[in-house]
Amino acid sequence: MNIQNYSLTTPSQIAWAYLQRNRNYQKDVCCHMTKKHTNVGSNSFPCIQQAKSDLRARKWGLLTFANPRQDTPPLWHPDMRDTTIPAETTDTGKAPLISMLRNVDTVVQSLCLLDERQCLKITSNTSEVQLIFPPGTTLDEHSNVSLNLSFDLDLPSQIKKVKTLWDISHGKAKKMSAITS
Repeated sequence: MNIQNYSLTTPSQIAWAYLQRNRNYQKDVCCHMTKKHTNVGSNSFPCIQQAKSDLRARKWGLLTFANPRQDTPPLWHPDMRDTTIPAETTDTGKAPLISMLRNVDTVVQSLCLLDERQCLKITSNTSEVQLIFPPGTTLDEHSNVSLNLSFDLDLPSQIKKVKTLWDISHGKAKKMSAITS
């Protein structure tokens, strides 16, 4: 993907474009990035284990170091505003989330954190949402998901993230203009 041929439409895309070009971030990646993350689980979506060296990525607002040469935005730290929705798995629901996402053009990534939480990132053309699950959660293709929204001053932002997730899961996310590989 050539970043010059499309517009940056989300705050995380803009932040990632900045980090990709930041020499200090590039140096930290060279010093601290684990050569190869360990894949965990047997799901149809990739799930990697956070490494201890990834804890230093928090300085950059990330959960794990990401290669600056990759186009896919990284997994952002849940403390970053407007990036993550607290969630949990549930027995109720008609369609498991991952099954819904198979029917639309999305990329699903997962990261098992050292504190045993799990972060699921769902990316479509111009939208992305991260879900953070509590410690001990088992997330797979058959999991129904419940979102936990706080009734506080951040509620409008949370509702916007939920709408983004809804649009992604139903194939209604905005289409990105010409992307070249």
